[in-house]
Amino acid sequence: MLDEAVGLFLEEAEKLGTIEDILKESGYDKDKDVWNPPAIVEIATAANF
Repeated sequence: MLDEAVGLFLEEAEKLGTIEDILKESGYDKDKDVWNPPAIVEIATAANF
């Protein structure tokens, strides 16, 4: 369900012409025609007790 919501959001942003702004604000960098994601700083997991 979350995948679908994110996909629809990005699809609409592309239609509106705001996708590049959104990706830049999210930390992505564009190298030629490829968007590179921001570096992963930390991965945390939660333990179930």
